[in-house]
Amino acid sequence: MPYAILAVIVLCLGVLLAAVGPRVLGPRATGERAPRGDLAAQEAATMAEVARTLSREELAQRLKALSASPDPVLQNERGAMCYRAAAPPTTADYVCPKCGQRTHHKNDRATARLVLRELPAMRGLVKALPGLDARLDESQFCKQCSPGVEAPQAVLVLRFPGVPDEHRVAGVSTADLRLLQEFLAGEKVHKGERDSESALKAHAGRLEELLGLRTVAR
Repeated sequence: MPYAILAVIVLCLGVLLAAVGPRVLGPRATGERAPRGDLAAQEAATMAEVARTLSREELAQRLKALSASPDPVLQNERGAMCYRAAAPPTTADYVCPKCGQRTHHKNDRATARLVLRELPAMRGLVKALPGLDARLDESQFCKQCSPGVEAPQAVLVLRFPGVPDEHRVAGVSTADLRLLQEFLAGEKVHKGERDSESALKAHAGRLEELLGLRTVAR
């Protein structure tokens, strides 16, 4: 009789553990998949971290670490062979995204190149700068918005958490924005023209100017 009672008790304990065990141990310990709600929360947290705007102090520390890092191994320092490209046009029409005014730039090869080649590429690059609240100010190319400008330039505008004033850098290029993109991605090698390679830390001075870190205490 006592053995029968003991067997019943053991059986009851086994059933109880089978029922509450997964709840106590959790999905990771039991090999079960996490609930969809948990997965969605984890994905949201990851996206929030990617979208988070970096502070100037964080950027300064990253740049300091890059400058102190070992020299990377370069695969293609000279780049591909250069072929003579067709000369860019000397005229270009610019339509201002702010006011809609059309400005005709003529007899200016440098400005035409900016309008036709650089600006379209820079718009995409600015949108792909993770960790930065960045925008491109093109107003100098519009005669309506900037009537007195003779040699228009693209201006990079950055805002940082806790800093009331914008940081503005005039005369930025696609090369500058690629430097920022590589730096924010944690790269050690910079890809230049014709796929040439150089150490990204060799461009630390320009990165410092672009990010406005000269006044940030280290």
